[in-house]
Amino acid sequence: MYFKISALIFLLLIHIAVSADTITVACSPWKPHYYSENGVIKGTGYEIAKVVMEQAKIDTRFVVQPWKRVYESGLKKSNYMIACLGRIAKRENSFHWIGPITKTTYYNFYKLKTSRITLESHKDILKYKVGVMRGSLTHDFIKEMSHKKIQDVSKAEQLIRLLKKGRVDFILEATNVIENESKLANINPEIFQMALKGYGISINMALGKSTPLPVVQAIQQAYKTLQTEGKIILP
Repeated sequence: MYFKISALIFLLLIHIAVSADTITVACSPWKPHYYSENGVIKGTGYEIAKVVMEQAKIDTRFVVQPWKRVYESGLKKSNYMIACLGRIAKRENSFHWIGPITKTTYYNFYKLKTSRITLESHKDILKYKVGVMRGSLTHDFIKEMSHKKIQDVSKAEQLIRLLKKGRVDFILEATNVIENESKLANINPEIFQMALKGYGISINMALGKSTPLPVVQAIQQAYKTLQTEGKIILP
């Protein structure tokens, strides 16, 4: 009897905690997974996050913001979920992880097709200037290599323009970002080519540690339920 009452109280507390909160779900522009078009948020990752929050029955506000703001807000703010966070060892204990929104995403080094530079290993990249998104996992990756020639920018479109203008020798990005951001910048993506493989990573939804645990558990359970029912299809 005591166990049943305790369980009911626990469920009631979860319901109260979840009902009282509105979660902000955010990502930087990342086509085709999460982006804004004519003021409407779209993308495969957005759709997964949306159905998960609906399953959890939590009021949600979806936003597109610069990556540095997204990451720092995810770390510091309560009830703020990052919809597109790379799961790496450095971040593992800083977030509550919900679940992936894509299959493994690969980040590689790209150069101008006209460049004569060739790379055999990650060690070779240390001699050249590399462009990355500021505060991103690509930024962390290149810094962990003790690379000194880094050009960091706040938007993926800026990376594309830097490489096109020859202000960096390489950029480190995902293939779909190269293709989509090139088109958005009216640049032919065919002028770029992959020079060296970087790494693969799982991109997840995650909440900062200051978010109330009942809220976290409700969202985690919603994701698991949808996954079990086959309603989450990773692109």
